Amino acid sequence: MAGAISAGAYTAGVIDFLLEALDAIEDVRAGRPTGYLDAGLPGQTPIVDPPHDVQIRAMSGASAGSMATAIVATILGTRVPPVTSRRSAADPSPTNNPLYDAWVQQIHYDKLLSTGDLAKKEPVLSLLNSAPLNTIVDDALNYAKSADYRRPYFADSVPIYFCISNLRGVRYSLGLAVTADVPNEYQMSMHADWMEFLWAKNAASSTPGARTLSPGAASDAWTTLGQAALASGAFPIGLAAQSLTRDFTDYEVRQWYDAVANSFSNFPPLDRRSQFPKGYDFVNADGGIFNNEPLELCRTALAGGADVHNPREPEKATRAVVLIDPFPNLFDLEIPYDVDEHRQLAKVVTNLFSAMISQARFKVEELALAKAHDVASRYAIMPVRYDAQDKVAKYAIACGALGGFGGFLSKEFRHHDFMLGRRNCQRFLATHFSLPADRKAGVENPLFEQWPDDLRQAFQIQPLPSDPPGEPICLPIVPLLGKLASPQYTAMPPWPAKPADLRRKDLENAIIKRADALKASFIEQYRPGFIVRAGIDGYWWLKKKKWVDEFAIKKVADDLHNRGVELS
Repeated sequence: MAGAISAGAYTAGVIDFLLEALDAIEDVRAGRPTGYLDAGLPGQTPIVDPPHDVQIRAMSGASAGSMATAIVATILGTRVPPVTSRRSAADPSPTNNPLYDAWVQQIHYDKLLSTGDLAKKEPVLSLLNSAPLNTIVDDALNYAKSADYRRPYFADSVPIYFCISNLRGVRYSLGLAVTADVPNEYQMSMHADWMEFLWAKNAASSTPGARTLSPGAASDAWTTLGQAALASGAFPIGLAAQSLTRDFTDYEVRQWYDAVANSFSNFPPLDRRSQFPKGYDFVNADGGIFNNEPLELCRTALAGGADVHNPREPEKATRAVVLIDPFPNLFDLEIPYDVDEHRQLAKVVTNLFSAMISQARFKVEELALAKAHDVASRYAIMPVRYDAQDKVAKYAIACGALGGFGGFLSKEFRHHDFMLGRRNCQRFLATHFSLPADRKAGVENPLFEQWPDDLRQAFQIQPLPSDPPGEPICLPIVPLLGKLASPQYTAMPPWPAKPADLRRKDLENAIIKRADALKASFIEQYRPGFIVRAGIDGYWWLKKKKWVDEFAIKKVADDLHNRGVELS
C-alpha cells in the first residue's frame, strides 16, 4: 500500500471491497447464509464455492499506506461491515468499519488546524496539529481486542512491514583491501528503514526482528504498531516527526539480498546492541520519502528467502504482489524550461528536495514488471474514474488537490475516493487480477485445473480489445460472487463539485487561528527582544489576512477550480 496522504481513503476503499469479496467466498464455504449476495442486480454471477484457494501472506505500507495497513491488521480477528455506495457522504453516524471511519469520518481540516498542541507553549513540531491522528489510531487499535472471526484467506502468520525514514540512521561499514597506510573501510548510513511485525493466530509465534501481534491478545506490540504507522505517515513539516524505540538486535539479525550470491544473507551494522542498553531511539519522518511503493518487502516475503524469485509466467505463477497506489507519481513536463531561471539559487534549493525524493523513489524495473503483459507476479490498482460521457476523467482522485492534502478539506472528497477505491477494486478483480485458463489454446495455470465447465463459462474473462492478438481466455483469481460483480453495486457518487462542508470563510478563519498560534509559539520558543517581538506582532497583525489569502486561500481555490471544484 503506497503513500497517499489524504487519498488513503482510496486505499481504504480498495481494501474494504477486497475483504468483502473474500469474506463472501468464505461464507459460502462455511455454510453461512448468503442470501445477501443476491440483490437482483444486472451482471450478478453464481454464488458458488470456487474450487481453488487464495491466501494473503504478507503486507507492506508506506506513509498513509502504513496507516491503512495497520487498520487492516487490527480487524484480522474480527469482521466489520463493508461501507457501500448506499451510504451518503452526509451521514455522520459511525459505521463500525475503521477503514471508513478513520479515513473518511474522523479526519478533517478543522482538527488538523486546531491549536491544542500549541497551548502548553512547547516547541513547535509541525505546521499542522498531529494530535488528532493519535486518537484515530487509538480507536482503530480497539478492534484488535476482538478474536471472534477467523479469516482463512490470511495465512496463520503474516509479516507486516512499515517503511520509515530513520533520521538518526544506522551505520554500516565495508572493509576495503588497501595498504596499511590508508583508511581500510568505507562507511555508509542507512536511513530508508522499516519496522517489521508478525501478525499471528498463535501468540507464541515469532520471527527475528519482528514484533508479534495476535488478535484478542493485548500487548505492547499493538501500541508499537500504532506508533510505527504514525511515524511512517509523518509528512515532513506538515505533520510532526515521530520517535520510535527498538532493540538494536533488529538490525543485527536483518537479512539482506545479496545479488552476487543470489540469496539472502546477514550484513550486520557497524554498531552493536551493547551500545544501546535501553534501546535504540530514533526520530522518523514520512516513510514515503525513500520508499513510497514498498513492493520489494512483500516480494521477498513471498519468495520465502531461499527461492529469491517468484515465477512470473502467467501459466506458472503461484504468487503475486499487488500494489495499491492512489498517486502513481504523474509529473507535468515543464515547457518551456527556462534554464537561467532554474540556475538561480532559490530555484535550485526548492527543486533539490523534490529531486532527491523522486530519485529515491525511482524504481523503473519494479514498476515495469507490474505493467508488463507477460508478468503475472506483479499487479497494480491505480485510480481511474469515468465522467458523464463515459470517458476517462482527467482527475480521478478528489483528494489529489494541494499535493494530496486536498482530501482533508472535505468529507465529500474522502467519501468519493473511498467509493472509487471500492469500484476500482471490483473492476480489478473482475477483469485484471486473472490467470490464463484456455484449454483449447493449451494455455492454463494449474490453479484452475479443478474448475468445471459451467463455472468456466460463468466467470470467463475474454481478452480486451487492447490486449495483444492471441491472448487466452482467463479466469479470476478472486471470483466476485452474486451482487459483488454488478456495476450497480459500486455505483459512484457524483463528483464533489460544490462540497457543502467547505466554505471559504471557515477555512480562512481556521488557517488564521492556527497561524496566530504558530507565531505566538515561535516567539515563546525563541524569545526575541521586546522591540523585535513588537515589530513581528505589529507587522503580522497588518499583513496576516493578506498573506493567508494570497498564499493559502487563493492557491486552494485555484487548485480546486482546475479540478472542477468551487469554494462557496
